[in-house]
Amino acid sequence: MPKLFFIANPRSCNGKAIKIWPDLEKALKYKKWNYTFRWSEYHGHARELVSEAINDRPDLIIALGGDGTVHEVIDQYYKISSELTIPLTCFPLGTGNDWARFWKISHKIIDWLEMIEKFKLYDHDLGRVEYETQQGNKEFSVFNNVAGMAYDAFVANYVESKKTKSKVNAIIYLYYIFRCIFMYRLQKTKIVYDYKTLEDKFYTINIGVCPYSGGGLQIVPHARPDAGKLSVTAVKPLTKLGVLLFSHEFYSGKLHLHKKAVSFQTENVRIVPADPHETILLEAEGEILGKLPATFSILKKAIKICAP
Repeated sequence: MPKLFFIANPRSCNGKAIKIWPDLEKALKYKKWNYTFRWSEYHGHARELVSEAINDRPDLIIALGGDGTVHEVIDQYYKISSELTIPLTCFPLGTGNDWARFWKISHKIIDWLEMIEKFKLYDHDLGRVEYETQQGNKEFSVFNNVAGMAYDAFVANYVESKKTKSKVNAIIYLYYIFRCIFMYRLQKTKIVYDYKTLEDKFYTINIGVCPYSGGGLQIVPHARPDAGKLSVTAVKPLTKLGVLLFSHEFYSGKLHLHKKAVSFQTENVRIVPADPHETILLEAEGEILGKLPATFSILKKAIKICAP
């Protein structure tokens, strides 16, 4: 009988977690499973609850929410514990659920419980990024899915500013992606890796451990969480019309092969503004972390996760 520790975000997908928890709790009690459940009560609270989870020594830590909640839990878990021995998983209830999409983790209670019963574990790489906060302080974070710069971070920042005014779902997020095209200004960046330097006004730059982001976009389709390398895609300058015509490539799974894309895999990469006075934002899993310059590295087999 597994011992589970849930860290739940009541704000995920406009309160969907609150609606589904009574049914999930009923199923857990029916199976007579041992579990602890905690709601995150404010932004960043999930990070505090990770400490409680580690001290509880469960068989599995579960992030009940979206990609942002999963990122908070994994990031804080890595920062607290030098020995990441407790496996993690999620019950996907977010807007995009991109990490769960890759791992095929179901949001249906029966299927999810079956996954837990089978308890199949996988090694999972993490990306580590050192960056500057908006205030200019040095910080680091880890990410399990995708980090984005340039246009991606611009959109993430814009969406975050709208969340208090309107509900954000996958369709609205896609609308914001296209709306921001007419607001965004291309900025020149340098990408330094393996003794090479690329410099251009890249439309978007993404670094992935897993391939999906933004509710099903595949900007780093060559990313795999057991590859032992970061997967990078940078899209060369596009006009606004060019972006609209190019947009279908983001879903094709072949973006990294396109002539407008630069793609590679590496263990370490540094990305800096060509003009040190420019502010270029950095996001991971849709959350603004800070700004460039940023240095990325791969953490091989950093965690174990439970998935089908």
